[in-house]
Amino acid sequence: MSFKLIMESKMFVRVPEEFDIILQRVIEKNWLITCFEADGDAIYNPADYCYNKVFAGINYKLVLDRNIFQYIIKSARVDRPHEEYKDAIALLVFCQIAEIEIEPHLAIYEKINYSDKNADEAIEELQDFYNIDNSQTEGLIKYVLGETNKVDVTFSKVFDKYALKKQLMRYKRLEEWDSLYLLIMRLVSIHGKDADNKFKFHSFIEWMTTNFKLSNIVIVYSIILLFSPLPRMIKYRSSESREKKQQALRNMTWDVYFMNRFLRLWQRKISGEEIIFASNDNVIRNILSLAIEVNQNASWEPLKNYISEKDYMVMENAFKSIDTIKNRVYGTSRWTTKHRQNLIEELENELL
Repeated sequence: MSFKLIMESKMFVRVPEEFDIILQRVIEKNWLITCFEADGDAIYNPADYCYNKVFAGINYKLVLDRNIFQYIIKSARVDRPHEEYKDAIALLVFCQIAEIEIEPHLAIYEKINYSDKNADEAIEELQDFYNIDNSQTEGLIKYVLGETNKVDVTFSKVFDKYALKKQLMRYKRLEEWDSLYLLIMRLVSIHGKDADNKFKFHSFIEWMTTNFKLSNIVIVYSIILLFSPLPRMIKYRSSESREKKQQALRNMTWDVYFMNRFLRLWQRKISGEEIIFASNDNVIRNILSLAIEVNQNASWEPLKNYISEKDYMVMENAFKSIDTIKNRVYGTSRWTTKHRQNLIEELENELL
């Protein structure tokens, strides 16, 4: 394999000759979501990351969504390359050269979904991921270029599967996931009512305030859903089987959980660390980017670029009405795990 040099801020980075093809593929997919400022396609310049790591002491961590994680796994398992698999491996090559650490554990937790029966398969996936991620760049590039039908895995490490399973299953159901599951079910319930969007939004905000608690990511999600919906935001169909309806609600919850988790990682990041998120889901990318803008501005003003002025006023009036609401459950003796579980059961009985 031949190499060339690219430079940024007087930092030279040695890259394979074929890197331009890899990079163009990564830029075209535009899967990356960041909380730091970057001009144009600067977030796709590996020299910038290497420079900041060496001279500013910044380490970058990329959090993968479940889809991209699966594409990476399948690239070494399926003897028939798909374009999505090549895209995912191109991203992995980019991260290798830019010295960006990839964090796959959220994708693993979604696979496990708090079920012991899924844990063994999830651990196999995690082991495969680390072996692919640590394989030689040359072999990965050949796969992206179509010169091989499967990724040539040149790294092999065997996990202590018993210990890893014990660690992954240490937390049964995360309170945060359950809370988001509840909020998504309530939103789906209200969304399906025969009423105008103004009433639906007021009703949802009032219910969150009175019966549960507010969540910024869910509020942003609900605003887009009710006033400027994106394709495939609602996966739930009341006409489908109980199993499919429950899976749809869980999938929607995982989408919101990923976004919420990313925001928390960003807000709690340690000094010298930057978090990047990668997703091929248009709903996640758009809503998470908007939620980041809202957080950075400490204001709902960015929403004006997504919804009409009339709908923005509806939203503001709904928020103003919160101040008049009394008898809130949150923060009282009634705020218990049992209360949340009762609300979940009530909504599951309605929707499933």
